Amino acid sequence: QVEKDMGVSFQLVPDQQQLEDVIRSEEARHRSFFDGVPVGLFRCSPAGEFLDVNAALIELLGRRTREALLGCTLVELLADSEAVARRAELQRAQGQLRDFEMRLRRNDGTVFWARESSRLVVDDAGIALYQEGVLQDITERKLKEAQAQARELVAAANQAMLDQFREIASIVDAVDAVVYVADLDTHELLYLNRYATELFGDGLGKRCYQVLQVGQKGPCSFCTNARLVVDGKPGPPVVWEFRNTRTQ
Repeated sequence: QVEKDMGVSFQLVPDQQQLEDVIRSEEARHRSFFDGVPVGLFRCSPAGEFLDVNAALIELLGRRTREALLGCTLVELLADSEAVARRAELQRAQGQLRDFEMRLRRNDGTVFWARESSRLVVDDAGIALYQEGVLQDITERKLKEAQAQARELVAAANQAMLDQFREIASIVDAVDAVVYVADLDTHELLYLNRYATELFGDGLGKRCYQVLQVGQKGPCSFCTNARLVVDGKPGPPVVWEFRNTRTQ
């Protein structure tokens, strides 16, 4: 490789000592470049054992030294067993991996998302020499994708509930009776049907005892909210009679 890089200058190296100096210089230059790349780089044996890793990969995998990774395999670090089989299948079928996403476990046990691109290097006779690849941390991107998906699911669920509520509202708006929904704890009015609005006006956002009654500074003495929930679950319906002080 040195001869290829230096061309005719290679022939000018006069003795073994100077040749070794050139080789060490080339190795140092290679190591400097290898360790300076800000993403994880690795070289593995055909069996998958790490032969060399750069500084970024050492940090990414939570190891203190290069030697702590040498001899280990990437498969040992996979957090999901199904990813092991899927990765091996892709390697057999394609001879390489391109943007393969997986979860890896660091030395301290924490798990993160990574993306691997790697290939098997062979000689002129087709004999496998080593694998080389790139490993990048994509945890932040995966987190944003999960958050976006969660927002979509919540939005879809809210829309479904809203559509269902509108169907119910169209029914209760046709009833000549007061129908309202109030928060159990704050007593805030969340919904009033058409008949209730005609009697009491638009009371949304106000306390039910302020809108439906007169002169009330707090919950009514006959309020049944505390009886509607039993051990954290909806209790049985409560029926009671009272005089409405606003309409008599």
